[in-house]
Amino acid sequence: MQRLDEGGRAVLNLAGKGAAAWGAPWMAWPMKAPSITRIVACLLALGAASVLAADAGERKFIRKGMGEGEVILKIGKPDHEAFRRVIRGEPEEKTWTYFPHARDRQTMTVLTFHSGVVTEINRRIAR
Repeated sequence: MQRLDEGGRAVLNLAGKGAAAWGAPWMAWPMKAPSITRIVACLLALGAASVLAADAGERKFIRKGMGEGEVILKIGKPDHEAFRRVIRGEPEEKTWTYFPHARDRQTMTVLTFHSGVVTEINRRIAR
C-alpha cells in the first residue's frame, strides 16, 4: 500500500493493515513526547551519580578483595590503566592509577587487579 506525496516520493501507508502487521508494534499508538521536566530530572540524576561515583575522598577506603565494578562505583574510572600480564588462558593482571585530586591532593593511588579483584593497593605521596 504505497501512495505518492506532492514531490512524487513513495509514502508508506499503514492505515489499511495496522502498524503491528508491518513489524512495528511501537507505531500502533501515538507516541508522546517526553516532557522537559522528565528530561531535566534524568540529566540531573545522571550527573549526580557520576559526581558521587568519582569521589576522590573515598580512595582511602578501597580494600583488597574488591571487584573492578565495586571500585568504579566507589571512586570512578581510573585516570590511567595499564595491563601487566595478558596471556591467553591465564588470568589477566592490570593496574589502575588515580592521580592526585582536589579532594585527595597529594596522594597518587595505584591499584593492582588480578582476575578483576584488587590484590595490591599502593598510595604514594606525589609532590
